[in-house]
Amino acid sequence: MRSFDLQARIYQINHYLRKLGLEPTPPGQSAIKDYAKILALGILSKRQPKNKFELLRSGVKRLNGLEKSAIKLSNLFHP
Repeated sequence: MRSFDLQARIYQINHYLRKLGLEPTPPGQSAIKDYAKILALGILSKRQPKNKFELLRSGVKRLNGLEKSAIKLSNLFHP
């Protein structure tokens, strides 16, 4: 199951990067980029998840929160 979890994290980060207008590399194409994506999402994820949802989605929820904050800041400077 661990390999599926790691691959899911890559897909989650790729989805988020596409939302930002970027073109991420597909999973398996670059081991270094895959590792960086897994690490980034792991840093944002909760350390001690209480349930499966927190385990799988807490990092993505934090990414979405960062995105909303960045949009609000951008709107302050570029109304």
